[in-house]
Amino acid sequence: MKVKMLNSKPFRQQVLKSGTVLEARKVQTRDDRGYPISGYQVTENGPAIGMIIPEIDCEVQPPTPTYTEEEYKAIVADRDELANKLDAALREIAQHGRTINDLQKQQQAKEIPLPKLLVKALDYYKANDYLNLYGVFTAIHSESNILAEDARDILKKMGEDHTDILMKALVNGYRVQVAPVDQAEEILRCDIADYLQQWIKDNQANAEDVYEAAGAIVERMMESNKNLKTNR
Repeated sequence: MKVKMLNSKPFRQQVLKSGTVLEARKVQTRDDRGYPISGYQVTENGPAIGMIIPEIDCEVQPPTPTYTEEEYKAIVADRDELANKLDAALREIAQHGRTINDLQKQQQAKEIPLPKLLVKALDYYKANDYLNLYGVFTAIHSESNILAEDARDILKKMGEDHTDILMKALVNGYRVQVAPVDQAEEILRCDIADYLQQWIKDNQANAEDVYEAAGAIVERMMESNKNLKTNR
């Protein structure tokens, strides 16, 4: 350890001035009257080696951390290695993000567009937790209720491969098919179809007939709206 002289002290025909810093070790000694005291004995090579400095005349200096050039380089290398690993991880995450986005687009591209009333039937049966996808497929083809019958009517109009289309829709996902008309018109048509389906209590008309009737109502409304704008 190092100690700093607080008071100037004579030793071997010399005087160690206040503020001098020396290497020393802790020792127990006695003063001039024989009383035990604590002090520090100088161990640093030089004219003061062996001198005992009373504890009251010096103070211990805090250790000064020192690093060799090799130690400094090791710390810097460790920091740089961690930074490089972090950069590599961020690049990998970014790549995974791009991959996920591409896969999501591919998945969405596989979704089958279906008429809204068929989508409602599929959603209804999928909501029954006891049915798996094949169970939904079977229910659509075998149930005797109006919902399943209307769904089958729609499927038959989709062609001979309608069973394959239905299974692909259940496996890959599906979305509501938007007819090649203005989107606002399609929304209105579906809303009116829902209203008519609720209104017709006797169910003498099937869902497709109701949808077509709703379309005719919308077309009449759109035509009337155009005529009103023309006559203004």
